[in-house]
Amino acid sequence: MVFSSSYLIQIQFHCLLREVMSPILVFYFVLAYFSDNSRFRKRDIAWQIAILLINPCLILIDHGHFQYNCISLGLTVGAIAAICTDKDLVGSFLFTLALNHKQMSAYYAPAFFSHLLGKCMRRRKPIVEVLKLGVVVLGTFAIIWLPYLHSVDALLQGEDDNLFIYEITSPLMRLLLARCILESTPDILHHNLQTHVLHQCLLHHAIRDQVMIFPLLFAKVLSRLAPFERGLYEDYVANFWCTTSVLIKWKRLFSVKLLKILSFTATLSTCLPSMLQQIRFPSNQGFLCGLLCSSFSFYLFSFQVHEKSILLPLLPASMLALDEPSLFIHFLHYALLSMFPLVVRDKLVQAYLAIYALTFLIINALNNGKQKRGVFHSAGVLFGCCLFCSLILHVVYLVVRPPERYPFLFEAIIMLLCFSQFIFLLIFFNVKQWTLSKAVPQMHKQKLN
Repeated sequence: MVFSSSYLIQIQFHCLLREVMSPILVFYFVLAYFSDNSRFRKRDIAWQIAILLINPCLILIDHGHFQYNCISLGLTVGAIAAICTDKDLVGSFLFTLALNHKQMSAYYAPAFFSHLLGKCMRRRKPIVEVLKLGVVVLGTFAIIWLPYLHSVDALLQGEDDNLFIYEITSPLMRLLLARCILESTPDILHHNLQTHVLHQCLLHHAIRDQVMIFPLLFAKVLSRLAPFERGLYEDYVANFWCTTSVLIKWKRLFSVKLLKILSFTATLSTCLPSMLQQIRFPSNQGFLCGLLCSSFSFYLFSFQVHEKSILLPLLPASMLALDEPSLFIHFLHYALLSMFPLVVRDKLVQAYLAIYALTFLIINALNNGKQKRGVFHSAGVLFGCCLFCSLILHVVYLVVRPPERYPFLFEAIIMLLCFSQFIFLLIFFNVKQWTLSKAVPQMHKQKLN
């Protein structure tokens, strides 16, 4: 009883620390990013800090859906702040921490890779600079992963771990795992393994190098990070696969292996233009556009996407909001709409409506006429119609009962509307990023010290 009470107190303390410290972490890194940014007035910077800190999607997911993303996003903001101030090693370290905290941070990896590679190629000793970054990244990974690689108990945790040894096709790997398990677990029967088979393996083969078990442990941890068994997409998310599944039944027509290849090809091909631009013309503004394009590519085309993944493109969009404020507000609206079915399932409609109204009141109050410039006004009627339809969809989804033949009709309409807007934003920011190539300062085209 004492143990259970102590354990409960530790969990409560951990949850409290996570809820209190994670917003502080984001706040600190947001301030760090803007501390050396003199491109905008103080009032504009205050407005952008406000929209970063009162992100309604992040509040709903972290404090309503209880899947904490604030820490990884805060570390990502810190990495962006460091790289934009030419502290590339610090930025690499922080992004590696973010990547290990939430594997979804890999959505940003192509942008970080291409931008840092482009900067390294413009320095006097590019190979040395790349090696420095590699040492920092690999060293950070090694420190974080070391406990997993030394823990056989971690390998044996989970619902399907008793069957994991039979999924290993390599006789040598099965042999190494058997040796490791027999040495570390005296009562082998608790793991439901065929001990006589394992003993026979150990009798016929001499194993001296137990370090070879590390690749197996490494693969087990990776299997937790890439849950391919959960399917191509989860629930109703506004990406390509889920939206087009109304016409093409991807899960029925294609195997998981082929879907992995298709999603990887689609994601890489949509990331590639943004990556090439940053390798050729690295700049801070282009880096932010690259982060947005990369995260959008993963959200729209990668394998196994959740509704909450819209938080990842929303972060760089928030950091670009001063350039296109109206477009950002437009994006924020559809990001919230794409999460609305999830919000309804979690019974957070009241919180959603309250934070929706409060956020847009604050943003528009501080916006101070910024909506007059940007691409948004050039297509105001079209965007206005889409906005009106989305507002009607909120009401219809809550009040009207869908036809029995099409029980998910309204979810499909929401997906289609949000997907169309996200595709537009992906194309727009890819074009905008390449137009920055002409405006890159001369100092970026020269060899850096």
